[in-house]
Amino acid sequence: MADEQASLSFSGDNTPSSPTMIPEHPVRLGVPIDYTRIKNILALPTVEEQIDAFGVFRNWFRQENDSPSYALLQKYMSGTISLSETVDKIAAPIEELWRSGDNCGAEPTDEPEEGYPWTSAVGSLMDLWYGVMHMAKRTPWTDNAAHQKLVDLILAFRARPPPTRSAEQAALIEKVNPGYWDDDEGKLWSELPWYGLCAAEVKNDCPNCGSGCQYAEGIAHTNLNSYQARLSLVDEPTARWNQELLALSMALGREEDPEVLDALVPAAAVWILILRERLYEKKLVEIKPAGTWRPKWPGELWTEPERGMIHIFSKAKWSFWKCRFMHLAGDERLEEETTQIAGCAAEVMDAIERGEG
Repeated sequence: MADEQASLSFSGDNTPSSPTMIPEHPVRLGVPIDYTRIKNILALPTVEEQIDAFGVFRNWFRQENDSPSYALLQKYMSGTISLSETVDKIAAPIEELWRSGDNCGAEPTDEPEEGYPWTSAVGSLMDLWYGVMHMAKRTPWTDNAAHQKLVDLILAFRARPPPTRSAEQAALIEKVNPGYWDDDEGKLWSELPWYGLCAAEVKNDCPNCGSGCQYAEGIAHTNLNSYQARLSLVDEPTARWNQELLALSMALGREEDPEVLDALVPAAAVWILILRERLYEKKLVEIKPAGTWRPKWPGELWTEPERGMIHIFSKAKWSFWKCRFMHLAGDERLEEETTQIAGCAAEVMDAIERGEG
């Protein structure tokens, strides 16, 4: 599987293929369009730099600019520090905040609070998860080793032993801040508290929603979905809320302008290319009523029979997705990268159905 993924030339080196500026839709984004700034971002030499710049420009959910955990994450991804050292250095200050109830009982000060969110265990955790997901956005989806490092990091945090409080710390928190960190907020670290909320917010920064459809934004969306698919591949609990259905439905469920399809279709395809038969065998079930789809476009291409059924798999949906990928593979309006990866997804789906996936 890894060899098949690596053989695809979809943005493998994260170098822009001379991207041109795509006209944007003010109504969709809900903000004025600053084409001068977009042009300057597209002139940056690498996709990583463009993704970072778009994150600031679009106000994505992401880590703080001076995030200490993100600085350590960068060192980890570059191989400067080990997995265990990364987890220890990131976790230690968060655990200390948790033990102390975010330093409850400390002497009050009239000085403005500095260092937020580092003064809060919750803020520090959210900054960490945002940083991991932003790193995933800037990591080429074909770089299996790099994405595996991110998966290993999440697994290592979940496996970390929980911190404990002394009797004095517990008594002080009960006295000063009795509602601090109740069970509903999740156990540190086994439940990865606040990860799910951060993942949902980051997902909202997808093209044609919280982002535009410029080349680098589509790449970031694909890379993020690759990371999420790999978490699903190892049955990581954070990947249990059917993110693949959302990606596939967004990209394939309705006709869109070519630039929107170029930004969304590759992200849908990576779920097929990474999960492969796991998606077909372990999650695909027959649901009645199955829904309907129109073999001829344009228009709404897939209609759910009941509200909320977008979150349910069915064999009818699988057939629709395959047919749609096949159609997009021959769509001359789309970029070559899009038609290529759509064709690969259709071929893999066909092979899976034949038992050769």
